[in-house]
Amino acid sequence: MKLGILVDNLAASQKSFALLSNPNPATIFVKEIGPICYPSSKMISCWHDAWSFSGSIMATSLDSARFILDMPADKLYYYIWDLEWLRGGITQNYIATLMLLQNEKLNLITRSTSHSQMIENYCNRPSLVIENFEYEKLQYN
Repeated sequence: MKLGILVDNLAASQKSFALLSNPNPATIFVKEIGPICYPSSKMISCWHDAWSFSGSIMATSLDSARFILDMPADKLYYYIWDLEWLRGGITQNYIATLMLLQNEKLNLITRSTSHSQMIENYCNRPSLVIENFEYEKLQYN
C-alpha cells in the first residue's frame, strides 16, 4: 500500500521519532520545513505536494485532517496521536472538532486502547488501534 503521511513538522518529538524510525516505506508531507530529529531515507516534501500523491493519505493533526478531506486519495486516515483539542486555545472549536471526527471520509486510528475509548466516547465512532506508527498493519485491516 502506498501511504502519504501529513505532519506539522519533524522536530524532536516522540511522534516524529516513531514515524521516521519505522523501516516501512512512506512519503512524508510536512507543513513546516525545519530540522529533522532522526535521519531517514523516507521521501519528505511539503503538504501541498500531497495533492499529486497517488495512494492513501494519513493526517496526524486536526489541521492536516481538515486539509486532506477533499483530496482524491484511495483512503483517508486520521492517526490521532494526541488529543490536541483537550488543551483548548482559541483555535479549538468543540462543534468543528466533533464534526471532523464524525466525518465518514476519515478512517480513525488511535495509538492506544485508552485513546480509542476516549475517541469513541467523544464522537461515537470506533477507531482502529495501531501503536507507534506501525502503519504496515493497515493493509491487514
